[in-house]
Amino acid sequence: MQNILDKTDKSLSPVPRGNDVSKRVKFKWSSGGPPGEFREISKYDLFIDGDYQRDCVSHAKILEIAREWDWLLFGTLSLVERPERIMAVFDGGHRTRASFYRDDIDLLPCLVHKFDDVSAEAKAYVARNTMVSAVSSTDRHRASICAQEPLALRTQAILDGLGLTVNRTARQNTVRCINTIKRAVSHDEELAQRCLRMCMLLADEEGINAQVFSGLFCLCERKSGQMDVLKRHGDRLLRHNQRELTIKIRQRRSEEGKGGQLVAARALLGVINHGLHNKVPW
Repeated sequence: MQNILDKTDKSLSPVPRGNDVSKRVKFKWSSGGPPGEFREISKYDLFIDGDYQRDCVSHAKILEIAREWDWLLFGTLSLVERPERIMAVFDGGHRTRASFYRDDIDLLPCLVHKFDDVSAEAKAYVARNTMVSAVSSTDRHRASICAQEPLALRTQAILDGLGLTVNRTARQNTVRCINTIKRAVSHDEELAQRCLRMCMLLADEEGINAQVFSGLFCLCERKSGQMDVLKRHGDRLLRHNQRELTIKIRQRRSEEGKGGQLVAARALLGVINHGLHNKVPW
């Protein structure tokens, strides 16, 4: 029988017997953690940790799963066995909750893993949900904090210092674009903090806009060897509010036919240069 990989990638076809180089060594594949143990566990013995899992639960989705219950679609839950035999669900929260709407269901199929501590468990939750489901960036950030990930902790320290909170809803002193901010922090922590402070002034009663922040950070980083954009021209940006700057960025995107932080940066540079005698070159 022809191997299915032969049709897609010849490099992934099975290594002939006698070959000294295994695929695992050749491609530097990670072995990951140990495989879990399959068990059937009563739903009443399961626990969902709200400290690191998503705080936004879709009740409509839960009811749909309960109403259209199908073992084929249910698959298995992923659990962590904690001390004192606490069974914590780290993948399958909606399915677990749905089972409580069904009086005819008790035992659930589970794959049980063991981790050293809750931090490792939270890391597994982040990795699992980043790979296979649409967990929001705000929920992943919360889990990353619990997992003690350095970049998440550094970013959260900056947000705490500025009085900003991570939230899906855009309102005063909130951010939704946590991934954008994390990338900036990983490049230049101090500059990211200064740009956030400027964006707070621009946003007024709104949440921080991702386009404005990323464009401002990109522009400041690009000109860092020549001038301090925020110090020299921050007042020109403050003549506008965040909504006005967002419109400028959209107009620039329309003109160039593309998006991205470079386009946003050029739009903000255009705002700075408007009416300026000595234009700041790109």
